[in-house]
Order: sequence, then C-alpha cells, then structure tokens
Amino acid sequence: MSTDRQDFSIEMQSLAIAEYAEKHGYEVVQTYSDAGISGLDISNRPALRSLLADVVGGTARYATVLVYDISRWGRFQNPDQAAHYEFICVEAGVPVHYCAEPFANDGSPASGLLKSMKRLMAAEFSRELAHKTKAAKEGLRDLGYWTNGAPGYGLRRQAVTRSGRTLRVCQYGERNPHRKSRCVLVHGPADEVATVRRIYRLYIQDQLSFAEIATHLNRDGLKAENGRDWRWYTVRQIITNEKYAGTYVGARFPQHLGKPLPTTPEDWVRLPGFVKPIVTKATFESAQREYLRRRRVPTNEDLMAEIHALYQKHGFVSQALISAYSGRTSAYYRRRLGDLQTHFAQAGFKMTKRQQTSLVNMQAITERRREKGCVLSDEHIIRKLRGLLAVEGRLTIPLILSTPGVPTPATIRRRFGNLKAAYAMAGYVPSARQAALMHNGPSAAMADVG
Repeated sequence: MSTDRQDFSIEMQSLAIAEYAEKHGYEVVQTYSDAGISGLDISNRPALRSLLADVVGGTARYATVLVYDISRWGRFQNPDQAAHYEFICVEAGVPVHYCAEPFANDGSPASGLLKSMKRLMAAEFSRELAHKTKAAKEGLRDLGYWTNGAPGYGLRRQAVTRSGRTLRVCQYGERNPHRKSRCVLVHGPADEVATVRRIYRLYIQDQLSFAEIATHLNRDGLKAENGRDWRWYTVRQIITNEKYAGTYVGARFPQHLGKPLPTTPEDWVRLPGFVKPIVTKATFESAQREYLRRRRVPTNEDLMAEIHALYQKHGFVSQALISAYSGRTSAYYRRRLGDLQTHFAQAGFKMTKRQQTSLVNMQAITERRREKGCVLSDEHIIRKLRGLLAVEGRLTIPLILSTPGVPTPATIRRRFGNLKAAYAMAGYVPSARQAALMHNGPSAAMADVG
C-alpha cells in the first residue's frame, strides 16, 4: 500500500488472500508486505525484492505465490516491468495466482490480454492520481494553506475551517485532527521565535559560523526541532529559508511519479506574505549577502595573496601562522597550492632554518625518486592524458582518479601549475564550467564530471 493512511489496506488484502487460499486448498506459510510504500519504484520495495530473491535463489518455502491483484506488483509506468517480475516467478517454477481478479491466471490468450490491460490501467491510475494530487496541492497552496508537512523550527501548523475559524495548533508530528479543515502556518512558541531572531543576529552582527552558532545554542541548553541538538546544517536551514521572512518558496525540488524534475530558481514558486515574518525582509537579505560572501571559493591567486599579506605583517610565514590567522587549515592550502615550502622559496620569503631543511630534504627525496625512475617525466604524464582522452573523449578529475597509471590531479597540478595547462598540452579544451571549477581549485573542481 502506498500510504500509512490506508489503515486497513494490508489487512483487507491479507483477508482476501486467506479466503482464496482456504477455498483453493492452499496454506499461507509466508507473507511479503510493503506497507506505506509507493509502488512506482522497486528500489523502495524491500519485501518484493526479498520475494524475488527467495524464488530465484531456491530458498522459498512455498510452491505458489498468491497476489491480491495485478496492481500489487506495482504501478510501474512501464507495464512490462510488472510482467517481468511475474515471469521470474513462473520461470523458477513458482506459479502466480491473483486472488481478487475476475479471471484465472492460466496462460490463456484472454488471461494475457486482461493482464496487459490491467497493468496499463495501474500505470494510468498513478499518472492521473499524481496529476490530480499536484493540482490540488497547488490550489490549496495558492489559497494560503500549508501542504508541505513539517513547518520547521519556530513555526507551527494551525487548523482552520473553510470559513476562517481557527482551531487547535498542531505540534510536531501531530496530524490535523479535523478532517474537514486545512492548515496555515503561524508562529510557534515565543522562545523558538526569539531563538530564530538570535540566530540571525549571531550570524550577521557577531559574524559567527553555523557551527559556532550551534555550539552557542547547545551550550545554553536550547533544543532544535523535535528536541534534537543543534547542528551546523540546522542553523543553515534557518538562515537560508525565506519563510522566516514571510515568503513561501516552493517547487524547488519537483518530482513526477517519484522521479526528480530539473528546475532552476526561475521555476520556483514564491508567495510573499504566506506567513507572518519572524525576521524582516532586510534582515533576511543581509543574511543572504553574508552567506554568499562566505560561500565564495577563493582562487589560487587569492590564497597566495593571503600568504603574502601574512608575510608583510609578521615578517615570516609558517603553516601554524597560516592556520591561526586565515581561518583555514594549512592542509587546505597544501591541497590547493601543493607544497608550501616550495611556494615560500619561489616567493622569496625569508625561511626559518627548519623550513629550509624541510625544503632541501624534500628536493633530495624527489631527486632520488627521479633517478630510480619513480618520478614520471612531463612527457610521460602528457602521453597518459592523451591516452585517456582518446578512450573517453574528455578529461575530468573523476576519470583521472579512476584510471590506473594516470598520475593524480594533485601531481599534475604540481608539475604543470594547473589542470587547464596540462589539458591544453594533451589536446583537450575544457568547457567553460570545467575551466571555472579548475580555476577555483581542487575542492571546487571535484564537482567537475565533464
């Protein structure tokens, strides 16, 4: 059954199957049940997958499968999918009988024709239901009703009648007890509303990170939604959700028949005044500007400029100094820029005796590896990239990482300065998106899939 609101669906099916079994001389020895799960995708059907595994694997304790009706296999949009699962059982020597269908599943032409029609009808039922449900939700949403489940921290669902009379406020996890009423969003308890405003103040005025804000709230004994501890992502959800400024934003992650649909911000539905704002629009916009500023991925040139600024201020540069004053770990700089000691030397920084020793040792190790043939030449690396390009028709970080014999992206950057230069020498011109990601460094370029 597809929803847990169908309180008697599983029980009714079980009764019908039990009656069929008794009438035809069968004994029910095992039951497979997917309760509250949509039948559109078998990946969400653990019981059905278990049945098929038992039948194919020869571990089934039964000789026949009894199914309530044809649609219980699933309302797959490709009707051949349900036929395929029935065929698997029959091929393994386990016939299938339908308990609530008006025909016998005896392999006759009439039976095959009726089953095909029933499978098409099951798929069409899902399509029509999805369309009607979507239209109904959109209509209720445009009228100002909340139809999206949990309202979020600081907000609650309040039941109202069609005439506008307010009823009780629903708490977390509580369904609307009034069947003929709808829900609107209202402010939650005063302490939660105050906490939301405090989060914005800590983020904008005190310049705290999401994790630091969560630490402050947990230290003060405050709980997030459903009594859970605060985490950085729960704080981010409050900072980035425009409903706290009174505007409903929907259709961000649309789906059709369980499959996600592509969307852009231009496709989103925005309804200002949907709920009484907890923070002002100016406060929310200020938080978004701050969020975008912090999200900006610095370029390699930005990172080198930060190192130069530290050197100008302190007269020296070390990994500990970088970590203490930049807000980023020295490991982050090494991932982005390669070996820091080499950059210090190339930039003409005054190096400590320990840094000089480290640089000399590293150069000696590299030279010994080159003498032993452990270090590939530049020409060898380019030949590897050309070979990968000839096979795949493109060059991306995931392909480089998954291909044996090709040096890692970090090695290629150290050798050629950046991936774009190595790609050019191999005869590959990256797309504009790839070029932008590579310019921003490996942490951003890992999103590059070609």
